[in-house]
Amino acid sequence: MKTATAISILALFAAPVIAQEILEVTCENDNKCQKRIAVPAGASVIIAPGIAMPNSKDCSFSVPTITTIVPPKFGKLVPKIVAYTAPARELGGMSTGACAGRTVKGLQLTYIANADANGEDKIVIVIQSKPRVAITEYNIKIR
Repeated sequence: MKTATAISILALFAAPVIAQEILEVTCENDNKCQKRIAVPAGASVIIAPGIAMPNSKDCSFSVPTITTIVPPKFGKLVPKIVAYTAPARELGGMSTGACAGRTVKGLQLTYIANADANGEDKIVIVIQSKPRVAITEYNIKIR
């Protein structure tokens, strides 16, 4: 049985210089996606630019619950609340409705690879913000 770990959004840290290459994003449906990313050892990559799940009426921020099902082995996840422009659709394809194009608050997740890391890392998270639930798997190639 896998152990789930909740990420505290109160832990806000500064991340090193971001260097990333998004290789592929695939989604089976509105609530299950896979994202392949490449990052140099010791660098960071924003794996989720802004998990907002904004309230469709006033675009206010609803704090999502993030549960790590498979934690990173060769790095760490760093959460941070940021302002960003809501896309027309979230990663899983769900519409952001009237919030599209507006500046909203969201939870950004950054992966920081260990300086001596090499190989593949995997992270699986569950994002919950009633009534939505999404599962995202990140496959990270550390080069």
